[in-house]
Amino acid sequence: MGIRYPLMYMDKFFMEEKGLSLDNCKGLWFGTVYADLNTKSLIKDGEQQPLSELSFTLLLALVEHQNTPLTAEQLQDIVWQGVITGNENVKQRISILRKAFQALDDQEQIKNIRGKGYLLAQPVKLDYIKSEINWQPLFMCAAMLLVVLFLWSLWPTTQSKVLKSEQSQLSVFQGEVISLANKKANLAFCLDGFDDYVEVFDDNLDVHKGDFSLSTWVKTASLGQHIIVDKRFEDQVSDVQGYVFYIDDGYLALQLADGDGSWYCQEPDSSCTFYDSKAFVADDQWHHVAVSIDRDRNKGIRFYLDGQFNSAFDPTGRQGSLSNEMPLRIGSRSSFKTGLFKGAIGEIQFYHRVLTPSEIKRTHQKGNVRSCSGSGNKGGI
Repeated sequence: MGIRYPLMYMDKFFMEEKGLSLDNCKGLWFGTVYADLNTKSLIKDGEQQPLSELSFTLLLALVEHQNTPLTAEQLQDIVWQGVITGNENVKQRISILRKAFQALDDQEQIKNIRGKGYLLAQPVKLDYIKSEINWQPLFMCAAMLLVVLFLWSLWPTTQSKVLKSEQSQLSVFQGEVISLANKKANLAFCLDGFDDYVEVFDDNLDVHKGDFSLSTWVKTASLGQHIIVDKRFEDQVSDVQGYVFYIDDGYLALQLADGDGSWYCQEPDSSCTFYDSKAFVADDQWHHVAVSIDRDRNKGIRFYLDGQFNSAFDPTGRQGSLSNEMPLRIGSRSSFKTGLFKGAIGEIQFYHRVLTPSEIKRTHQKGNVRSCSGSGNKGGI
C-alpha cells in the first residue's frame, strides 16, 4: 500500500512528491479560498479557519492525488498510516474539512464520486514565495549555459542522448521501430516502485500530429496508477502536452494531451483526455500489451492484450500536436517523480505508424525473452 511516513512529516512529503517543497511554495488556492501551509489554516477576505494536523494532512492527500478519486480505505492508508479506523471516521473528517471551507465560501471544494471516492472539485493553484533576484549567480549560470550549448552543438545529431538512472542501463536501437531495452542481455527493466525509472532524450520519440503505436511486455501486481512510458509536459499550471501509456487500478490506459485547454483533465475544456481500456494486467504475470493510435479515425485508439484486441476509443477530439521538450520516461511521469512502476517492463517498441492486429499478434507469439529472475535484489538493474 505504499511507504508510510510519520504524521509530522506528511505535509512536507506531499509537497515534495509533486515538486512543491515548503522552500518555494507558501500556500494553495482553492478557488477564492487560500490554504496557508505555514499556519495550516484556510483564509478568505481576512477571515481564518484553522485546521487540525489531521485535517490538514487529509487536505494535502487530496491535493497530491487531485487527478484521482481516493476511497475511504485509501485515505485511511495515506492519512492514518495503517492505524485501524472505520470509514465513518474518514467521512467525519471529510465533513469537517467541507464545513471549514463552507464557513468561508459556498463553492463546493470536495466531491464524493459514487463508487470511486473523494476528489477535489477544482484545480489547485500554487502560491510561490517571491524572492529578490541575486543577479551574479544568474550571470554565472548564463555563461555556463553558453558553454553547455556550444558543447551540445558538437554532439552527433544521429545519436540518442540517454540519461541513465542509478539502477538501469538503456540501449536504444533505431530504424523503422525504435526499441528501448535493458543493455543486460535477457533482462527487463526491473523497477522497485520507489525511485527507479529511466529517462531517454531522443527527438524521435516525440509525436507531432501523426499516428503512433507502442508495444511492450509488463509484469506487475500493483494497483493504483503506474506509468509504463510517459512523454508529457505538465506543471499543473499551464496546458498539458504529450502522451502517456500507463496502468490505472490494474487496467491499461492512455492519455493524449494536445495543449488545448485546462491542465485539469476532469474539466470539460481540458487539454488532455483519458482512455481506460478493459485490459487487466495487474495479476503478477507477464503480459504483452500494445496500443495503436490512428488519430483521425473514429475508434482509432485500439488496445491489445496478449495479442488480442481488447477495446477501442475515439481520438479525433485530440487533433493538436503532442510535441514537447520533455524526455520520455520509463516507469515514471515525465514531469514529476510519481506514478512509479513496481514490477518489470520488457523491451519497448515505438512506431510512428499504426500497427496492424496481425503485427501485434506476431509480436506476442514471439514471446518475451526478458525477465528479472535470478538477478539479485534489484532485479538485475
